[in-house]
Amino acid sequence: MEVYAMDLTDGPGRDVQRIRHRLLGALSGTAVFAVLFTLTLLDPDSSGAAPWVHVVLFACSGALAVTLLRRMRAR
Repeated sequence: MEVYAMDLTDGPGRDVQRIRHRLLGALSGTAVFAVLFTLTLLDPDSSGAAPWVHVVLFACSGALAVTLLRRMRAR
């Protein structure tokens, strides 16, 4: 019983869980920036950010998601 409790708090599965949570955040960020980029292209008269800003943020969050996925699979 104590070993099970220790595994839940500090075990190797905890690291994978942290990486998984960061991966889900990066994937949701990628989706949000893709939607923002699409909306910016459809309505160029809006006073929002330039389209290239959304492309850069999309690429960065996508790269973070790929890095976290590789790190998670390596464990």
